[in-house]
Formats: sequence, structure tokens, C-alpha cells
Amino acid sequence: NKAFKVEKYVHSYPNCWRTDKPILYYPLDSWFIKVTNFKDRMHELNKTINWKPKATGEGRFG
Repeated sequence: NKAFKVEKYVHSYPNCWRTDKPILYYPLDSWFIKVTNFKDRMHELNKTINWKPKATGEGRFG
């Protein structure tokens, strides 16, 4: 019983600009792989891939 003001607030919900479907945000289980030991090798292998378009394979490893 200490609320200063209680009122309804109408706000927009984020929708996909292409499909106009709601964008749902919720937590998911995730997993990560430490690849710092393989960084140099990943750079070498990335140069051997025939990326289409070419820009796809550039700047991906920071």
C-alpha cells in the first residue's frame, strides 16, 4: 500500500519488420567453446574457403 501511482500503460510490442510476427525474448540454454588456442589455425582455414559472396569470410574473427 505504498505505491505512489498505479495506472495502465499501453506500449507497442516488438514485431519482425518482414513478417510482422511478435519477436519473443526468453532465456535459452547456451553453450560456448573456448577457441583461443585454435585462432591462428582458424584464420588459415578461413582463407581456404571459397566464400559466396567473398565479403562473408572477411572480418569474422576480429
